[in-house]
Amino acid sequence: MAGDGVESANGAHRGFTLLELVVTLSILGVLAAVALPRFFATDRFAAMGHADAVLSAVRFAQRTAVATGCDTRIRVGADGFDLWQRATSCTAGDFTRALARPGGEHWSGHTPAGVSSGALDLYFDSGGRPWQTTTGQPLRSVQTVTIGDLVLRVEPVTGFAHR
Repeated sequence: MAGDGVESANGAHRGFTLLELVVTLSILGVLAAVALPRFFATDRFAAMGHADAVLSAVRFAQRTAVATGCDTRIRVGADGFDLWQRATSCTAGDFTRALARPGGEHWSGHTPAGVSSGALDLYFDSGGRPWQTTTGQPLRSVQTVTIGDLVLRVEPVTGFAHR
């Protein structure tokens, strides 16, 4: 029978036809060209991880401000993010005291290579309300920061941070 492979002397099939091999290799070639680059692209995963880290930092800044009664600042930029508290008083002065993670390191993170990040600069007061760092005014509208193709939002009044 044609297309069933080659029969040996004892009647068993051995091997594949040329057509079967060409079709199989063509399918593998298409899969390799289309699927593998998407599977091994890490920029999307790096952006998601960085966005999650920034979102956690914003939420931690709010919780820390409420727990300590001291204004706590989150700054996000193209190079990364960091958290600060006021140095001389909990409610006045510059944000020059680095906020430490549990374990003592400064709470900060760097933007991974190949990931774009927008800017966000705000602080939370002792009630957890968000304020604009540059103007010292309470937030009146949703503040956003884009990391890769993900958008993080901080709501006015409540300070709720989400994607």
